[in-house]
Amino acid sequence: MRRALRRLSRYLLRGVLSLAVGAAALIAYLATTTEVERARFERPRDAVTITDRHGTPLRHERSDGRDRRWVSLDQVSPHLVDAVLAVEDQRFHSHGGVDLRATARAGLSFALPGRRVSGASTITQQLIKLTHGRPDGLWDKPREILRAVMLERERDKDWILEQYLNRLPYGDQVVGVARASELYFGKPVSRLSVAEAALLAGIPQAPSALDPRRHLPAALRRRAVVLRRMRDTGRIDEATFLSASAEPAAIRARPVRPWRAPRFADAALEGWRDGSLSRSGQTLRTSLDLPLQREAERILRDAVERLEERGVTNGAAVVVSNQSGEVLAHVGAARGGESPGGWLDLARARRQPGSTLKPFVYELFFERGGTPASLLDDLSRPMVGGGGALFTARDYDGRERGPVRAREALSASLNLAALDAARQVGAERVVARLGELGVRELDGADRYGAAIVLGGADVTAFELAEAYVTLARGGTRVPLSLGRAAPEPRPVMDPAHAALTRDVLMDARARREAFGEAGRLMRDARAQLRSAETLLLARHPIVCATAAGADAALLRKTHFDHVVLDEATQATDPIALVALWRAARVTMAGDPRQLPPTVIDPDAERGGLGTTFFERLSDEGSATTMLEVQHRMHEVLMRFPSEQLYEGKLRAHEAVAQHGLGDLGVADDPLRPGPLVFLDTAGKGWTERRAVDDPSIDNPGAAARVIAEARRLLSRGLADADLAIITPYLAQARLLRDGLSDRLTEGLEIGTVDGFQGREKEAVIVDLVRSNEDAEIGFLADVRRMNVAMTRAKRLL
Repeated sequence: MRRALRRLSRYLLRGVLSLAVGAAALIAYLATTTEVERARFERPRDAVTITDRHGTPLRHERSDGRDRRWVSLDQVSPHLVDAVLAVEDQRFHSHGGVDLRATARAGLSFALPGRRVSGASTITQQLIKLTHGRPDGLWDKPREILRAVMLERERDKDWILEQYLNRLPYGDQVVGVARASELYFGKPVSRLSVAEAALLAGIPQAPSALDPRRHLPAALRRRAVVLRRMRDTGRIDEATFLSASAEPAAIRARPVRPWRAPRFADAALEGWRDGSLSRSGQTLRTSLDLPLQREAERILRDAVERLEERGVTNGAAVVVSNQSGEVLAHVGAARGGESPGGWLDLARARRQPGSTLKPFVYELFFERGGTPASLLDDLSRPMVGGGGALFTARDYDGRERGPVRAREALSASLNLAALDAARQVGAERVVARLGELGVRELDGADRYGAAIVLGGADVTAFELAEAYVTLARGGTRVPLSLGRAAPEPRPVMDPAHAALTRDVLMDARARREAFGEAGRLMRDARAQLRSAETLLLARHPIVCATAAGADAALLRKTHFDHVVLDEATQATDPIALVALWRAARVTMAGDPRQLPPTVIDPDAERGGLGTTFFERLSDEGSATTMLEVQHRMHEVLMRFPSEQLYEGKLRAHEAVAQHGLGDLGVADDPLRPGPLVFLDTAGKGWTERRAVDDPSIDNPGAAARVIAEARRLLSRGLADADLAIITPYLAQARLLRDGLSDRLTEGLEIGTVDGFQGREKEAVIVDLVRSNEDAEIGFLADVRRMNVAMTRAKRLL
């Protein structure tokens, strides 16, 4: 018996040793064939919201199909970090990637019948699963463990936790705690309550089944589990547990995703992806003017409908700022869907441009020595076209006019004369110039011959618009831009010859030769337009205009029941009278404690022009009402101007009384607590300067400090378009613009006090500039001007 037992013991020992050797060999094999693929941890692109130039959303675009926004760990609410650690990995900060105690417990619960199975994967292991997936079948778990240990050796805990929180799934392709917080609670992830954090921490276990919009009871049960874990691990006390458990879940409704100006948004996305457009935070602010876009869509839709009987089935339009090259409106198709071309961006589709290339041929003709008075042959003759083929053309009315001046030929769009101009210039030069103007995908001149002047080369509406912008700018080309950044202009045409071409195009008298009937039609159209304007005015009870614009011809015979004059304390008497005499009843709104009207002549100001109707009527005891509730400033920012200038009567509306930059996702700054910050420059030696030839004042030391402060704010996540720097002196504004030139294109504004009257920004830096031995402060002593500077900020001053 003993011999049998000894034999069995030897067999068992050999088996255990064999298993140990096999396990060691397997581990060694897996260790040599397993690696942490670092590329999988690269930060993915965030989702982006495309807006028009005013900030109105056009589209919310997910990145790779996922709605995500990456945040650093210090931007995540500590409550959420505690909730995640409590429910997912209580010993996260003490293990090396694998929690042996939890693994043993999970193994025991799996082996024993009737025991509830518990998970053992650490946050590090879950991160490996989120980044690497499970492609290896049987060997997935061993490789996951090895990778977790390797990752812990390479990276610190904060890095791992940040990666994990930003990759958690929340259903409906929402990824990461930042977007989940914004979508479910409408607030930054830094500002979650304990109850909100617990609910958010519980969802990733089963994102679809625990979606609080569809399965709120299940989500609340899961929240209760998380809160108990937080209490049991000492992360919250009993009182906080009870309070959070009782807190109702205020879940936001699923937001309607905007879908405006779709072809333009497509083009903007393409520009963002190829790097030609940049965004600020999650926002890609574009050049589009949405009200103008809607008007362009309406006009184009009406035009296509009106011309349908003549075979027109669709249309496209591009509206561009000649000054900046910004695309203000882009209608890719007047009719979408199943209409011909409805699925296409027709503004970017190539088609023959007809006569629209003629002005550029004439500009070249003028460069070669021609003038508007030069004679051209408007005669039909065989011409060499594309590929050397002969062709003949004719004018729109079939006539031949013989010798005709270039002015009349271009104004009347005569084909035969244009062919003569193109022949004299040469097809090679025409093709080269079109390329310089931005027309792409041109072939060699031998393909087109002289016929290029009649539209032989295919172009897009965008290319054609860019060429005409160059002509309008006097020959300086600026590439069309879908963003707010101004591209660098480049001279293409001689300014004098570009001006000649524009002059011819605007010459109505010269057009009468061929378009006399069109002239009569235009007069009829103007008469109908005036009639339509009068009818429109009669139908609408409210008309908006500037004070001076109230004297427009359209309004001269109109009398109103009531006139409301806004900013009345900035209107001199002559300007105010233009509007006020239009009605028997008048309401004026304004603030006599802010900037007065601008009066250039000192004698006129002393004579009373600097005092407005509003002020005189108020002083004389006319009925006035002070609006005491303000809807802009945090109550701390409101307090000083209220007490010093408004007799302490101002009150902040509850919607703004406590709002701060944190509500916009801006990270906290422990060195700049609160909405009001003073930076004292006394003793720095930053003395003001005044140039001999410049009456304005600057202060380089103060400017450098302000520039650093602005960059500090922007680095915390504040959007450039939400920040303004206000200074009373133009010279200082120039210094600041030079130092922050890279941010101006992103939307940062720098200007004087006068330029910001009536405006507001989320955050404002006021640079007071003055510093001298005589303690002079100049017009900083003007209380009204300083009141404007101090009351532009909404959340931070």
